[in-house]
Order: sequence, then C-alpha cells, then structure tokens
Amino acid sequence: MSFPDINNESDTRTRIFLAAAELFSNYGYNRVSIRQICEKVGVGKPTLYYYFQDKETLLAELLRFSFSVSREMLRKLLEPAANFREQFKALVGMRALFARKYPHFMRFFFGMNIFTLPESIREEMVEHLQWAHRELEKLFVAAQRSGEINPRLNPALLNHAVLGAMNQMLIWNILTDRKQLMSGNDGRLLMEFWDECIFNYPH
Repeated sequence: MSFPDINNESDTRTRIFLAAAELFSNYGYNRVSIRQICEKVGVGKPTLYYYFQDKETLLAELLRFSFSVSREMLRKLLEPAANFREQFKALVGMRALFARKYPHFMRFFFGMNIFTLPESIREEMVEHLQWAHRELEKLFVAAQRSGEINPRLNPALLNHAVLGAMNQMLIWNILTDRKQLMSGNDGRLLMEFWDECIFNYPH
C-alpha cells in the first residue's frame, strides 16, 4: 500500500484524502457522505471512485497513513543517540511537528477513538496501538536497565502516562480551538515535567 504525498495538494487523489480527513474529524465518519467529500473537493463521484473503492476504503487508507507516521516516528526513536533522553525528546519533537503540519490528520485520528467505525477498521486500530505500546514499553525497560530513567516505575504504566500526557494536551488544544495543536512551548513543558518525573530521579 502506497500513501499519498500530502504535501502535493494539486494532486486530485491527495485533495480527496485531505478533504475526507477534515470532514471525518469535524463530523464523524458516519455523518459524512461521499457526496459531501466530492463537493468539498469539487469533483464528481466517478472521480472519487476512480481513486477509492468506497468510503470505508478511504477511511482505511487515512488510518494507515496515520499508522505509517507513527511507525516512522518510532523508527527514528530507535536510531542511535547520545542517550535515551535525546531519543525521547526527538519523539516529542516529531509528534509536535506532525501536529503542526497536519492538524486535520491529528483531529481525525483522535476522532476515530470516539466514533462508531466498521469492525475491520477498529481491529486494525487496536492492532496498531498494541504494537506501538509494546515497542515503547521495550524502550522504557531498556532505559531503566541502563539507569537512564527511574527503575522503580512500572514500564507499562509509564508508557500510558507518557502517551496519555501528549494525547491529552493535543485533545485539549483541539477542544479549545487552539490554532497550533502542539507548540514548541508545549513540547518544552512536557520535557520539563518528564525530566522531573522519570529522568532526574533520586539515585
């Protein structure tokens, strides 16, 4: 499966992709019709069906694009760095950058957690989230063994706390209509908090 270059907004397929992400994030998957997507893009239904088999296929590709970004961020986190804190900081920075560049995709992804979805799509979401949690937990365990982060913390709960803090900040900024979903200052505040909680622990 190839994903669209979402920087190329002159491409019809990409414009359909972006319009669907915005409409799904604003109104929910079930309340958006193919006609509404076509009207937003300014194309007829045959054009949309040329690129996407149906609305469920379009939704699946949107989710897979989001998953591919998450996996790329984790791959970056696994690249060699001076220490785990630098890797961790890079992960926060990449999440913030994606939120700033593609806010509709971030709103779309969080919206998918509360809207009713086709079962096959929900299963794919669960599978991806389980994979992401497993990979991050492995990194936390390794950092604890090396003494870089607090070894007394439960790694599974630490995983939920870290992801939950970032996600809650994003959700709050979405609900309060913040123009920038995660600013550089947001990332700095998160790192200051985690420095106190997990990195600068009493030895």
